[in-house]
Amino acid sequence: RLADRTPVLLARTIENRGPDDLLINLSDTFPAGFARFKRLIEIVGTDGIDKDHARLRWKQYKEQGYEINHVDVEKTR
Repeated sequence: RLADRTPVLLARTIENRGPDDLLINLSDTFPAGFARFKRLIEIVGTDGIDKDHARLRWKQYKEQGYEINHVDVEKTR
């Protein structure tokens, strides 16, 4: 399968086999099965709804014991 040999896999679900170094979550939901990845990056929009969804996911990651680093791109400009 091509997914097993490519360094980047774009998919709607992470059930697909492929690289497990990094997951970039662009969804507004908590990614089930994310724990198989070595790192997870989330990109959060600036509107209130995006931030609210991100806060819920943040809470879920914290409850599962994951270390979280936050970068505010607006403050790095």
